[in-house]
Amino acid sequence: MKKTLLISLSIILIVFSGCQNDNRPFPKPKAYVRITIPQPQYITFDTSTLPFTFEYPDYGVVEPNTFEENSNWFNIDFGKYGYVLYLTYVPMRSAASLDTLINESDKMAYYSQQKRSSGVAAKDYINDSLKIYATIYNIKGSRVATPYQFIITDKEKNFLRASLNNIQQPNNDSLAPVLNRISKDLEHIVSTWRWKR
Repeated sequence: MKKTLLISLSIILIVFSGCQNDNRPFPKPKAYVRITIPQPQYITFDTSTLPFTFEYPDYGVVEPNTFEENSNWFNIDFGKYGYVLYLTYVPMRSAASLDTLINESDKMAYYSQQKRSSGVAAKDYINDSLKIYATIYNIKGSRVATPYQFIITDKEKNFLRASLNNIQQPNNDSLAPVLNRISKDLEHIVSTWRWKR
């Protein structure tokens, strides 16, 4: 009986001493770093080797293709934020090639991310007086590697496809402020697009 009473009192003493409010640190739940992107200034892209100009944000760095001479593709690196915009210009030979290029771009936007995407929203941008016809694809989903793509053409001889790629483990929920800023800047690229005559 004495032994049982001693064990019971010991257990009660341990329980009450463990319930003190001693302000010990507790592990914090996982969280994401707050990302702030300043309002960008815009830089005009204009080169003698390509038949167009546009404005891009100053937090992006244009990287020309160094692998092939006279190549029609280049990148805009948003490396600070984990994204690269790949741009490929294709000179067209006929209206049939335009249909092929648009179909291939649609496949890349709609089907390449099908397993990870929760949907694709396509937005058209048309300016008949400047012969600018564009479609911006917003590919929804937190694990999508290419959340934005766009195509732009004059429907006669010029076509360009662009794809914003995530260069790190995709988690677009945590990168929402970056994606919101970049999406506005992609729309700015399209709205400032001009074909050289």
